[in-house]
Amino acid sequence: MNRYNIIEQTGEQATGTIYFGENKETLEKVIIKKYKKKFYTWSDCMALREIKVLRTFNHLNIVKLKELIKENNVLYSIYEYMDQNLYDYYQTLRDSNTYLQETEIKSIMHQIFQALHYSHKNQFFHRDLSLENVFINHDTQQVKVSNFQAAREMNAKGQLTDYITTRWYRAPEQLLHSASYNYKIDCWAAACIMAELYLLGPLFPGNSESDQLFRIIKILGTPKDWPDFHNLMLNMTKNKGQTPVYEPQELAYIIPQASVEAIDLLKRLFIYNPQNRFSAAQALNHPYFTGISLQQYKMQLTNQNSFLSPSNSRSNQQHTGQNQEKQSKSQFNKQGKLNQVKDQDQVEEDPNEYLTSPTKKIQKTHQQRLQQK
Repeated sequence: MNRYNIIEQTGEQATGTIYFGENKETLEKVIIKKYKKKFYTWSDCMALREIKVLRTFNHLNIVKLKELIKENNVLYSIYEYMDQNLYDYYQTLRDSNTYLQETEIKSIMHQIFQALHYSHKNQFFHRDLSLENVFINHDTQQVKVSNFQAAREMNAKGQLTDYITTRWYRAPEQLLHSASYNYKIDCWAAACIMAELYLLGPLFPGNSESDQLFRIIKILGTPKDWPDFHNLMLNMTKNKGQTPVYEPQELAYIIPQASVEAIDLLKRLFIYNPQNRFSAAQALNHPYFTGISLQQYKMQLTNQNSFLSPSNSRSNQQHTGQNQEKQSKSQFNKQGKLNQVKDQDQVEEDPNEYLTSPTKKIQKTHQQRLQQK
């Protein structure tokens, strides 16, 4: 670590402390993670999930692991840095009563789905996708997914932990303690992020696991096309009480800022049955992203550095933004129904390729977000 200056602590994780630092020789700004656990061999270091993943990953929209350093049995990981996480980014806009334009949301979500598609194709799913784990550079609008410490190999054996994802982004199958969820939980979490970027507040801000599930059902309706739902519900409630029956609300009224294409994509991602839920590849092929090209932001990329700033506190002021005018391009027929999405247009995928096994006004503090686990 004699080549790096540790300048400021920027965060705390279960596995380590996060610092802002710089290379003494090049003055390159970096993010440094100091692990709490002691490591006595390099094989122990290499066994860490986030290290295992990021050493092999190389993608425009995934934060790069630059270096590993082990000194006196203490492990440090050195990462490239970004300006802000997405929560801090939109909080700045919200404080100035400014909504994100839909073109910005499209660019952000396109890059998130690119990262997920790459990760899933390489047989890992993230399992903790949230606004705090996605970062953005202001000048280039480049987006990168980070924090793969909860990532899991798709062919890994053994029971999966159902509470790993941050609660507000947790898929129904996790909330119902399914032992065989798969990579589609990342797609549900991405949909939660997408809705939150429009609302500048979470769509399902549950206070507990049961409240989280209730909020989902109240908006999306009681599942009708998911055979596992009732069995999982019975196991969770231990046969106590009845499952609430709700009809789905219209997302267009809940997220009035979103275009018709955006609402349709959200509906395809917010499907209870994971087998029918859109994958990242299918999302990328949706008409919502028509006209979005990777080249649009590849051309803007530079070697400049940006600082991954500490998270700001959640504002206690209520979000009272006005509805924005919705503009929709002609991907819809005269009846307003979305034309069929074709996977082969852009990204080819086997729908079973990745399976692993059988609002309104929001006021939450940043500390409450951190307590969702």
